[in-house]
Amino acid sequence: CFLQKQADSVNYGGPRAGWVGGDVGTIVQGFIPATANPSQEFELSVLGIGLPHLSGQRVKLVAAGSGCASMQPAHVTGIGCIDASTCGPGPAIAHREQATWAGVSLAPGEYNVCYCVGNCAETWHWMLVPGGSLSVVLQASYSVTVTGGVVLRNTPEFSIQVESTGLGAATNWRLKLTQRPDCNGYPAQKITKDGSAVDQETGVGWSPSDVSVAKWVLNTVGEDAAGEYVVCVCFESPCTNYAALLGPNGESFITVNRLPADAVMSGTIYHNQRWTVDGSDTSPVPKRIHIDVAGEGLAALGTAAIAITSTACGSPFPTTSASTGVVATETNLRFTVDLAAEHATAGVRFVCYRSADGQAVETAGHLAVTRRVSVGVTYVVDVSVDQSIEIAGSNLDWKKDRIMVVGCNGQCGVSAHSTEVQFNQDPSAVPGALVPNRPGAPELSNTTDNPADLRTFSKVSGRYCSGNNLLSDTAVRCGERAEGYAGRLPGDEVTDALCYTTSECLALCEAAADCHAVEMHVTLPRCFLNSEACRDVIADGQLGVDSQYDFFLQGKVNGVSEDNYTQWQLPGGADVAAAGWSTTEVLRFAPIRFPSTGRFKVCFCDHQLGTVDTSLAPPVALDTCADSGTTGSEGVGCSHYVSHPDQCGDHDTHGFVARELCCACRALVLSGCSRVENFQVQIGEVQASGLSCLLSDTRFRRQTCYQQTFGGLLCGLSQSSPGGAQAPRLPSSWGIPEELQAVAV
Repeated sequence: CFLQKQADSVNYGGPRAGWVGGDVGTIVQGFIPATANPSQEFELSVLGIGLPHLSGQRVKLVAAGSGCASMQPAHVTGIGCIDASTCGPGPAIAHREQATWAGVSLAPGEYNVCYCVGNCAETWHWMLVPGGSLSVVLQASYSVTVTGGVVLRNTPEFSIQVESTGLGAATNWRLKLTQRPDCNGYPAQKITKDGSAVDQETGVGWSPSDVSVAKWVLNTVGEDAAGEYVVCVCFESPCTNYAALLGPNGESFITVNRLPADAVMSGTIYHNQRWTVDGSDTSPVPKRIHIDVAGEGLAALGTAAIAITSTACGSPFPTTSASTGVVATETNLRFTVDLAAEHATAGVRFVCYRSADGQAVETAGHLAVTRRVSVGVTYVVDVSVDQSIEIAGSNLDWKKDRIMVVGCNGQCGVSAHSTEVQFNQDPSAVPGALVPNRPGAPELSNTTDNPADLRTFSKVSGRYCSGNNLLSDTAVRCGERAEGYAGRLPGDEVTDALCYTTSECLALCEAAADCHAVEMHVTLPRCFLNSEACRDVIADGQLGVDSQYDFFLQGKVNGVSEDNYTQWQLPGGADVAAAGWSTTEVLRFAPIRFPSTGRFKVCFCDHQLGTVDTSLAPPVALDTCADSGTTGSEGVGCSHYVSHPDQCGDHDTHGFVARELCCACRALVLSGCSRVENFQVQIGEVQASGLSCLLSDTRFRRQTCYQQTFGGLLCGLSQSSPGGAQAPRLPSSWGIPEELQAVAV
């Protein structure tokens, strides 16, 4: 063999019989230097054999021991990284045994050198360079002296003193403070020395107030002085590099604190609040209610007032349904209001707030008046087991009324549902809106993504009825649509598939006298209508399994109301009995599970209760509104929503948003239960902990509780038993350990 010293100079001269040759590849051997001075630029070189000439090789510096998959610290200068793998620039000098990066500057600390030979898109492309760590040591630190021990934004004077070893006299030293994370930022302008801030253009720091002890006496200026600042000192003349110093306990910055009063909003109410009133009791008139308005710094606002109106708040301040008194605390204003007859009817009202000085009128939130459900109740449930929630009232409709459970700090009509609550052991099947057990079929869940007038279907996920398809006289098959049409699939020329949205497919089925069910694709606007023959398939438990489709069962079979059914078979043989169904007086939601302890709010969607779309500000006047001529998906334009306002948003595209472009949608008063805003009636609270744990709360020692049909207790000061004899009244000590019953009684 022949050993070659300079691989670049070897002329292989082409193939030679009986010989093989090559190099040893890239071998990284170490780096220089091993030490550096803080905040002073130096050259970093990676040493090795067979390093590439290409500029694609990269280097980065990480905290010692953190590994090369780590992000480079932000205070490293001369080498920049936007993430853990993308760094730059390439080397200033590169040859086969050394690659050098110039202009590198570091803060004090220990660093590992990481190297990438090229193609550095992934963190595993980076290797640790042998040779230990690169040490950056500064023999200097700072200390802060201030009266009271804490620097506040209004501190008249504080001092910073620098202690060092081997850095000479402080005559030419310069100090400046910058916002975190390093000394490269602009000098702080709200910290001054002798009335002057560091010039932002030159960046030259202050000279010491006392050279003999290297001390700077500084001042804070105004509220904006609060923040965190890096102490940056230059030890040379002329001053070119500032080093970030550490405090006596390793602190990397000093804090100028706000005053305690800065965190308090004086005399400010919270907005977008929600209240609920039971309007079923129509006597006396006017109806006296209490409205609690929350906020901060309210104790001095005893002359503030509110009024309930049916129109948007503004001047002059309304006199009807206005507050007659107020009790003020630091965080709450309790107003007494005599609700006039016109405001006590079912509906949503504005709660208008007038400031204590009488100068400003604003909207504090909305009041929902309901006459269909009982409110102010408490549900007591155990955790991690199937329980239920029962809603009592009158003229309830299991097809349209819904509930939503939100966290204890959420607000009904504003907050999204709590993801902790599990309904039907499959939270994804009913996203947020919980559906009551329907008459005769408590095991099925009703659809929640359709307009209110179409909610007569029950949904079984991942199932379909084989064959038995039919066509609507007014529907267009997918096979008749153009190639590439949403929902059309190869082979649809010979199928009965229809390319429509969920609400449109269900509407087609309801309009067809012989339609029994719908198979709906879970992601595409694509469905099949099923004939009456599917009834026998369901009864035999022979529905097919397909995760791409959901089976929607029509609410009527052969024209017979399902309210008259007592028992029939679901796929898998699950019996669905009549006992425990929902009625016009009680809606039962089961099974529902709370995995952990906590408090929640139960929000009811009264499908008859409209709610003003508060996202439209200011409201759009219909007589000045002009529809856009553009169209959304499937060619749907603004004229479509005049007769189908419930579908506003169903056909939105990037360039067509119905609620912005169409009058029928912009002036929309939402109804049904299709949006979070509709769940504005707060029924009460859920205490997920079990009855025994509630004895510390004296409220529950006075309340009457009832066992709900499918588990859990319904408690209220004057709560009547929903469902008659099916929910027997329990003694006040029911379910309480014997050793605690005396306390409860």
